[in-house]
Amino acid sequence: MPSRPHRPRRTTIVDIARELELSIASVSCALNGKPGVSEATRERILRTAREMGWTANHAARSLQSRRSQMIGLVLRRDPADAVQISDFMLRFIDGLNQPFTSREEAIALRTVRDVEAEIRTYRDWASQGRVDALVITDVMAEDPRLPLLAELDVPAVVVGDVRGLADLPSVWTDDEVAMRLSIEHLAAQGHRTAARIHEGEHLRHGRVRSAAFARAAQQAGIGIAAMIPSVVGADAAARQLQELLASDPAPTALQFDSSLRAAEALRALRGMGLRVPEDIALLTLDNSPLCEITEPGLTAIDRDAFAYGATAGRAVLALLETDAREDVQGTTSRLVRRGSS
Repeated sequence: MPSRPHRPRRTTIVDIARELELSIASVSCALNGKPGVSEATRERILRTAREMGWTANHAARSLQSRRSQMIGLVLRRDPADAVQISDFMLRFIDGLNQPFTSREEAIALRTVRDVEAEIRTYRDWASQGRVDALVITDVMAEDPRLPLLAELDVPAVVVGDVRGLADLPSVWTDDEVAMRLSIEHLAAQGHRTAARIHEGEHLRHGRVRSAAFARAAQQAGIGIAAMIPSVVGADAAARQLQELLASDPAPTALQFDSSLRAAEALRALRGMGLRVPEDIALLTLDNSPLCEITEPGLTAIDRDAFAYGATAGRAVLALLETDAREDVQGTTSRLVRRGSS
């Protein structure tokens, strides 16, 4: 019996779309006999599919017919923090839902206190067939969820840069650019010492940002007074600022991950009799509506959270429909100048 010819991998809809420079949606419509493309385009797609050896993935279609129509998203929250879900995440979730608005899928959202509860949720959802796919956020430096996903065999898209760490599609933002924009702005305003107040270096993006902050500061000739995790609560934030400003050298500019923490710092600095930006400048990586209503307004790095979420949603959809596993930059960073710097 003759041996079958070896194929390195199955030809997918993504391959055909790339070959024809068409959207995945157009190719999917043509191959599945759905409206949405012209007859000429449909014939061109079908011809190319035959030439590339594409065959329908009947197993995948069978699975699609048994879908739960739910996309799972689990968020960890600090029980001590009164703010349950940040404005950025709310806008992200709104964007995540956008690609599914004309479809039957919905977002299943659960909040938990720790990663152990998050893992239990994934196991429960997988064993019960509750979700068709997972969206993973807040990737940790040492993340036990990544190997778990392979074990559960549930399609997943990671929000965060895990290229080279896991065989999972990821949607990410360029934190290097965000750090460079903020440091270059502070250097242009004459600052020579800055501090970074972050949301935790146990998170992968926290470590990436701090490393990028250090590189950008060195290139700009700015000294780093400190890189410390933020604390919860206005009183704790005020004490942290007092200690930071008593250091030698004291920073003349502060960069925050969170706009809420920056706003708390603004209030605390006023209570200490300091002027912003005359005595100390503030900048945040979270351009929330809060940045526009403080006085002065908070200079921020803007990353379109809705667009970021929509990109993640499209990645989930592509994964479910075509098994496309590509890493995509979800949004770009830009500096929004306001009075705090």
